[in-house]
Parts: sequence; structure tokens; C-alpha cells
Amino acid sequence: MKLPAPHRLAQIYYFPRTAGFALAFAASAVLFYERAISAAQLAYAAGVFLLYPQLVHLWSCLAADKKAAALRGLLIDAFVLATFVATIGFNLGLGFCLATAVCMNNTVYFGTRGLARSAAMFAGGCAVAVGLIGLRFEPLPSGLGTYLGLLTLFVYLMMVASVFYAQNRLLMRAKHEVDRKGLLFQGLAEAGMAMANADGWDELVAGWLQHLQPLLPEGAGRGVIVRSSQRPGLTYHVTFEGMDEAEQARVLKLTAKIVSAQLISHVATSGYRAAGAAGSSNPAPDYDFHRIPVDAGLLEAVFVLRRDHRVTEVERGVVTLFLQQLGAALSNYGLTQRLTELANTDGLTGLANRARLDERLTQVIDLKRRQPGADFCLAVVDINGLKRANDVYGHEAGDRLIMAAADALRTTCRATDLVARMGGDEFIVLCPATTAEEAGHFLRRLAETVRTTTVNCHSGDGVALELPLRFSIGIADSRETDPAAVMKLADRRMYEDKAAYYASHPRD
Repeated sequence: MKLPAPHRLAQIYYFPRTAGFALAFAASAVLFYERAISAAQLAYAAGVFLLYPQLVHLWSCLAADKKAAALRGLLIDAFVLATFVATIGFNLGLGFCLATAVCMNNTVYFGTRGLARSAAMFAGGCAVAVGLIGLRFEPLPSGLGTYLGLLTLFVYLMMVASVFYAQNRLLMRAKHEVDRKGLLFQGLAEAGMAMANADGWDELVAGWLQHLQPLLPEGAGRGVIVRSSQRPGLTYHVTFEGMDEAEQARVLKLTAKIVSAQLISHVATSGYRAAGAAGSSNPAPDYDFHRIPVDAGLLEAVFVLRRDHRVTEVERGVVTLFLQQLGAALSNYGLTQRLTELANTDGLTGLANRARLDERLTQVIDLKRRQPGADFCLAVVDINGLKRANDVYGHEAGDRLIMAAADALRTTCRATDLVARMGGDEFIVLCPATTAEEAGHFLRRLAETVRTTTVNCHSGDGVALELPLRFSIGIADSRETDPAAVMKLADRRMYEDKAAYYASHPRD
């Protein structure tokens, strides 16, 4: 039959008490061998040192109040051992060992009150034994008996000390866990407040990383990349900490390859480990990549953490919690941005207006200056013949041309491009992560669309007409000039194209 578990205190003392008492019995056997005690006294020693510890442990298991039983057992130890010390004539070696052990045990739990109580119980045990068998006083033991008594005391004290050391380690570990959880909850709360008050991707991600930093080892390389989920090369925001420029560039290239290959799974399921180049004499560090879909899957945030032996599994779990918080914050911010875009929409065409274009253009210019490889292309598009259509066929015809131009640009451009109406007959197409050469595909698609596009309208006398849609276009990218001057360069090229058009179409 399995016994009920005793109180923790009884469990702590069971092994030291059993082993220490066994050594005390060995010392008693030496005294018997040296004829310092009788066979009857040795038998009593067997009962005290071998049987008694098991009985006390059984009592602590079966008692209704297990803690009280364990504490009373410490006091009973003093009484029982004192009877044995008096029985063998107050042998100095064993007597000192046993008296010291029981006084220490009770002092640990009851302080000076415990010391006084254990001393009283020890004296009481001696008095009872003397009253029953008479006084026998032979304190001077043999040399071997003295050594065994001292060894018994030493071993017992060391066992008790080791048990308390293990308990202290558990307590310190529990305290560390409580402190870590407190720091974690505080960090999550503060990061949430910082992100709620953030104005832009930069403040949002920087605030999040700032509150994650105290929970990771100092210098642990990490970063956040906010990008299009449809075009991995299109980056809206990049923030790194603990990585130099060369490592940042390497991580960006590696991240683009991994994302495009769809090897990153959702943060709730796993991370992806990317190793350094095979065969390299100085391979790149390994990284954990975590992907968080944002804003109905249109965007994604990729968190990069350098694999560092100092980053424990517990700390990786902390990162997972923070990533879930970041995903929610980014989604909320993305939704807010989309609502803002609705407010920054041109009423006639449904395209972005000048305010939205200026905001997005500022973002790509800033990103280009922080990340030299983050190029962008800008196209200035102007409708040819709009003034004549307004003058000859009326403003309704002109509005139809404007809306047809907007539809042509909207269907030709990618979802990640921004198409804006500047006013009148001028449009701007902002293509992030694109060069002028790469924009050639855009020009060919636009030319094909325009070639087959006409606008139905009526002349002043009611005759149905079909007006052709014609554009003048100027394109420039951030490799050709300063990022802030790209629009000016594209605008100049558009006017050059327009001058060439009107030179060959003077009637328009």
C-alpha cells in the first residue's frame, strides 16, 4: 500500500535523519566492540537509530496535521536521543554530536525559542533515563569513538546543508521566474501603450523593440522588416538593433529569399532557421525568422533574431508573446492607414490625392536614405488633349477622359504601386522597390491599354463621338538623382515627352 505523502519538512529531513542515525549506530557498534557499552545498550541503539527514524516518518505520513507532526518530530528527536546518551554514560563523542544536531534542527525552524525547547527536551530525556536506570557517567570515549562521533556530526550537517542549498536554489529560481514574469507583463503593457500612441511605422516598431530589449541578452541582434506580402522586395519599414550595416544587408537579402520561397510559417506555429553559407570559412550566424501577416494579408512583418547561445528557450517564448502583440498592433495601424487613405482619396477618380502621395513619397525617400538599396521609381503621367476636349465637347467629356485615364492606370499598375491624381490632367505613379528599367514593363502594359481605349461622349449638337486616350509620360528613379529630386526629374521628362507629342499632333 502506498503511503500518503508527508509534509515537505518531513521529506527534507528523511534522508539526512536516516543516514545520520545509521552513522550514529555505527559509532555505537564501535563502542560495543570496544566494550564501552553492553549488548542491551547496542540493541537500544538499534531501536533508536534504525527503527525510530522510520516510525517518525510513518507518523508524519499518516498524521492528520502533517506539518505539526513533522515539527513535533524534531522535538521528539531531542528527547529520544537524550535517553540514549544517558544510557551509554554521556559519551562525549556521540553525546556532543547528537545534542548539536537536534539543537540545530529546532533552531532553524523556531529560532532561539527552538534552541531552548530542544535543550529542555534533551535535558528531560536525560533525566528520564537516569531516573529509570540510574546515573552512569563515563564521558571519555576511545579515540575511534570520538572520531566516528565527529564524523557523524559532520556528515549530518553537510547533508542538511545540501538539502537546504537545493531548497534555496528552488526558491531563487521561483523568485527569478516571478521577477521575469513581472518584467514581462510590465514590458508588454508599456509596449502596448507605446505602440498605441505611435505615429508611423518607425515609432511603432522602435517602441516595440525598445520594450523587448530588457528581456533579451545585451547585444542580441534583432530586427523588424515591414513589407508587402505580395512582393517580398517591397519594404515599408526596416529597424535593426545589435547588427552592423554589413550584417543588416546580409539579413535583408536572406529574408527576401526566404519570404519569396514561402519558407516562413506563422509565428504561432514555428520559426525558420537559416544557416550561413555552406563551406564558408567564416559562416554567417544563424537566424530565426518569424512572419506575422498584417492588414488582411496585404502586409507582413518579419522579425529576425540572431541565434545566440545566450538566448534561452524561455526568452524565445517571451519573443513569441511580444510578436503576437506586435502583429495585433501592426494590423490595427494598417487598418488605420487604410481608413486614412480613404480620407485621402480623389473624389472623381477614386485614386489617392496629393496629400496621400506626399506622405508615401516622404516614406520611400526616408527609407532610401536609411537603406541605400531601397530604390523607387516615379512616373508623371499627363493626359494629352484634355483642354481641347473641355473646350470643344464640354467638361463632361473632359471628366470622362480623366476617369478613363484613372482606370487605365489602376488596371495597369501593381497593387503595391501608388497611383495618385495631382489635379487636372496630371497623375503620379509611385513604384517602390522598382528602378526605371524595371518600370519598362509598366510602360508597355500602359501603352497596350491606351492603344485600345476610347472615351464615348457627345458633341454640342448631340453627335456621338469616340475620343482616343493619349498620355505623355516621364519616368525617373532614385539611382539617377537625389531621392527628393526624383519627382522633379520625372516631371521635366514628362514635359519633354508632351512637347514632342504636340509637335507631331498640332491639332490636339
